[in-house]
Amino acid sequence: MRAGSLFFGTCGVLALLLATIGLAALMAHAMSQRTREFGVRLAIGANARQLIGEVMRSAFALVGPGVILGIVAAGIVARAVRTVL
Repeated sequence: MRAGSLFFGTCGVLALLLATIGLAALMAHAMSQRTREFGVRLAIGANARQLIGEVMRSAFALVGPGVILGIVAAGIVARAVRTVL
């Protein structure tokens, strides 16, 4: 029982690490596609704070639904596991 818990815990941590790396790569790619746009915005008068706000909004638009869906799925799985245990 203890070995199984350790195994599944390790798999969960690795899955979380891979998801984090994937999201970071996705955001890096999305922002590299917009480098020229950011340059033009800075040239016409936008400040860095506005650009950071834009980047954060787009990041939360990608991550937010996934986090909400993950929390709901974790609740459902936790109830299912509770009935088995």
